[in-house]
Amino acid sequence: MFLSIHGEAFGNENKRVCLTFRNRLYVRPLTTLAFGMLAEKILKLLSICKILSNAVFVFIRFLFYFSPQLFKLTASLMEFFNSPKLKTSISLLFSVMLLSSCLTSKKMDAYISDQYNNEIPKVNKRKQGNNITYSTALPSSTTNISTTAPHTKILPLVLYWVIDSRHTSTLNSGIAATNFSNEVNTRANKGLIKKLNGRKLELTVEQAPASFSLVDKTHAIFLIIYAIHWDKVYIEPDVKDLVVSYKLDENDKTIKSGKITVRNMQNNKSLRFFQSWKSAVSEQLTNYDSNVTVMSDQFVDKLMQDL
Repeated sequence: MFLSIHGEAFGNENKRVCLTFRNRLYVRPLTTLAFGMLAEKILKLLSICKILSNAVFVFIRFLFYFSPQLFKLTASLMEFFNSPKLKTSISLLFSVMLLSSCLTSKKMDAYISDQYNNEIPKVNKRKQGNNITYSTALPSSTTNISTTAPHTKILPLVLYWVIDSRHTSTLNSGIAATNFSNEVNTRANKGLIKKLNGRKLELTVEQAPASFSLVDKTHAIFLIIYAIHWDKVYIEPDVKDLVVSYKLDENDKTIKSGKITVRNMQNNKSLRFFQSWKSAVSEQLTNYDSNVTVMSDQFVDKLMQDL
């Protein structure tokens, strides 16, 4: 099969170029170079068309032999990715990763330290009585204001999932001890010193609340073709009671001793809508200091009854 291109030069002589599909080019003598370049481009175009036609033919044969398997694979993948359980699982994991990326232990400790002006509260020496001494049996900690550790627990049941993601901050034991000492010193000048009547009182803080957790708990229920999930974000305080032992000395002899326990009344507190974790932590630290002060005040009431 031949393709013929005819044209006229500026003279009277007719010119013709002949092409074949067998990758051969027959060119009769030309007086212009333009027709030769055009023939070469047409040859390349025909070669490309031949390659593409072969590729299409191979692809059609591939579909003819493997289409049933491809259809089954495609259906399986669509069913897998459209599974409500998979979608909810990805959503739950994404929520955990998002919370973890926004809040880190370093950020939490830095913020708590700022709330305490980067130092452990000090005992108010102006209110400190000469007849009362303090000590603590609380676990010793570093000079850091707090130590935060993240923890995530996943309970993947068949139709019910629970993801508990939390950041637990343990405060320096000196904070509770200082709050206790300052409150007892304040109450001492309002009747406790008179109650001692010159005797010496030794107080030892054996147990006190010293931590809290910022919790993001996600629940998910899987139905037949749907899944329902919801989140609850809240502050979980330390529920340890305040336990203080005392010794009453007179003339270097212990005449009375005992141990007083004050119940901790703090409960979980949910975050408000659009409340940031910084605002929630700031409120928790304020409540923590107030709670230790209230328990210390209740301790003094019980102590005066015992004395």
